[in-house]
Amino acid sequence: METSVTTEALLRLSATVVDLFPTHFKRDRGALGPRQVFMTLLAMHAFGDRSYRQSLSAVRASCERWLGAWVLPSDSAFSQARRKLPGELLRSGFQRIRQEFSRARSCPREVFCGLRLVAVDGTRLTLPVDDELKKVFGCPLNQAREPAACPQAGLVVLWDVSANQPIAWKLDSYKMSERAAAIELLEHLQPGEVLLADRGYPGTEFFQAVLARKAYFIIRMNTTSVAKTREFKEFLASGAHDQVVDLTLPTPSQDHDAPRTIRVRFIVDPQRPECVLATSLVDANTYPAAQILTAYTSRWNIETAFRESKQWHGLEDFRARYSDGIHQEVAAIMTLHYLLAELEVDLRQRINDDIEQGRLPAEAATNIPYTFNRPYIAFACAHLLVIATSEPEKLQENWRFYLTQIWRAKARKRPGRSAPRRAKSPRSITRATRPRRKKN
Repeated sequence: METSVTTEALLRLSATVVDLFPTHFKRDRGALGPRQVFMTLLAMHAFGDRSYRQSLSAVRASCERWLGAWVLPSDSAFSQARRKLPGELLRSGFQRIRQEFSRARSCPREVFCGLRLVAVDGTRLTLPVDDELKKVFGCPLNQAREPAACPQAGLVVLWDVSANQPIAWKLDSYKMSERAAAIELLEHLQPGEVLLADRGYPGTEFFQAVLARKAYFIIRMNTTSVAKTREFKEFLASGAHDQVVDLTLPTPSQDHDAPRTIRVRFIVDPQRPECVLATSLVDANTYPAAQILTAYTSRWNIETAFRESKQWHGLEDFRARYSDGIHQEVAAIMTLHYLLAELEVDLRQRINDDIEQGRLPAEAATNIPYTFNRPYIAFACAHLLVIATSEPEKLQENWRFYLTQIWRAKARKRPGRSAPRRAKSPRSITRATRPRRKKN
């Protein structure tokens, strides 16, 4: 397989990084500039080394030609240099990289009836104990209704399920409304895409925001919530499994030409009656209920991304003790995820090559039967980026080596869950093991 596409993309990416970040900070002529800070943050989360010293050594060893005669700075020097790099610059740099590199979007992993899949979800991040972080992000209340000692932040991500990479995100206080943050992120939603969301997002306002982008949605409804629309209550009481209803908008718009209702289709999962989906794909002939239920399961892709970010890339093992540093590390992890998806395109192309040569069945093109070692791909991604910057003549050879190693370590996908889900937080474990009181 030709790898020139990947190597050329990495060379362009290194040039983009050089263009995004200047050599030196303002009024600072030291060797430790914005480029070195960005590369060290990327290495810190990609290599799995959550130490400044180890990350700086890795960048120094790989970028000797790029950095020149660079004396390895101390941990405190790097920490001070980080404060000069605004987190917004890394966020804008991510959008610049996303505009210029779109291989994963042009070769999607999975689609639904020719439509791209996008998911939105949120999570809470545990932050280091620091007064500034407590003031900016806040601390949740414990069981005694007192502020906890550890601050937390809320993170909402718009995730491209078809390309397996992030689109945009919002990081704010732990009190942040996930639905309101998701509505802000919908400006990045493209017409014709299908948005997948869990039970925390349904509502007429959210439905309207998606439809205003000329996109579609498949959202799970909250059947246990007290606040339900009249139409949804009637659907649950009817016992139907697939029905199209007209939801009445609660407040008429000042625009007299605006619609007063929106058409929504409710679908009940026959295997899990408590799972009810709401979708704007109302044509049952074009979009059968079984296919919509299958498409909704793709939402789990964003949950997997959260798990990888926290367990492998230190999304909750922050080194910074100030708010801008938290934004820096989140942006570095999102950039890393985006680059991983760009490199995985070649691994999917390897499957197509094996199909053409008869080593794999033809159905492997639509149902990829392999999973790849994501931590090793992250290591290869960061290493190849610094090679593209320092020794571009060795990039082709190194990418062929990493491609071979990742392909050898592939594993087959196994349908279904191999083990039951278990709570990991101490509070959830206590709740699960605590005997329930009998009602009188």
